[in-house]
Amino acid sequence: MVNWLLLKHPKKLIKFQLNVIENSTVVPAQFSLFKKRVKEVQTLTGLRQGTTKLRDIVSRVMVDVKALAPLDPADPSTHATRDEQVQILQRAMKELYLIAPKALSKVDEDEAIQKDAQAFMLSTKTSVISPKDGEFLVHDMLDPTKAALQSPKFPVLETCRQVRKYLQTMGAAQYPDLWIRYCGMHTRTPEKLSWSCPRPGDEIKGHYLEFVDIARVLGDYIVVLKHQAAKDTPQPIDIARMGDPCCAKGCKHLQEHMQHIWPNHKIVGAVTIQEGSDVLTETFDAGLFDPRSNNLRVYLQ
Repeated sequence: MVNWLLLKHPKKLIKFQLNVIENSTVVPAQFSLFKKRVKEVQTLTGLRQGTTKLRDIVSRVMVDVKALAPLDPADPSTHATRDEQVQILQRAMKELYLIAPKALSKVDEDEAIQKDAQAFMLSTKTSVISPKDGEFLVHDMLDPTKAALQSPKFPVLETCRQVRKYLQTMGAAQYPDLWIRYCGMHTRTPEKLSWSCPRPGDEIKGHYLEFVDIARVLGDYIVVLKHQAAKDTPQPIDIARMGDPCCAKGCKHLQEHMQHIWPNHKIVGAVTIQEGSDVLTETFDAGLFDPRSNNLRVYLQ
């Protein structure tokens, strides 16, 4: 509980609130920049009105951050917490700009977000592999908030085919496709994530595994690398046969189709991961990407 004496001293209250946020943040670089900007705004305004607005902004950030679930790098179902903190601080930075426009640098903010993303990727990379040999977790790509399925202790599952049958047996998926997540296979995004669909006989030991229940998609699909707020997220998206309409909306090109999929965001870029080719205005069908491939990065704002 905030000491009532702090309410009489906005600057002291802001300092207290920043300390609370710092103890709860999972995006330290972005928060450090936010804290720096808050102090700069305090110096630039120096007015009671400006301090009051600043206090309200910091207070909302504190409440919103404290309300989020704890983050566990080894549990993808909690990773949304990091994304939400990024968005909370982004909104707050925009509000700071309205108070003192000169106090905000978009370049600095992007760099901070990328720094946090890279650090987070390293933490997940070292924590996603099960400590016991032969055991693993399988995550639902279509529902990343769902708890991952733990492999059985016996029999030991070693191949893609065995894991797919296990997913069916456990009722996790009706028709599962297995995907392996990789890190560092390209340089298109800070996290450098990519996915591949292994063959039935491929071994899965030591890999980060995800699955797609194709009973929940319309037909052929690709896994799109959705890049937003310096974070990579896999998104299975249906893809039409070459020459067929991409959907019932009659989209003219890939950008328009993706805009229908993510109507609350702006599609600002789309490139192939392997070649780096701009495909924003290309026709989106199987003539552009092979089904069950991961060669498209879409950038959202």
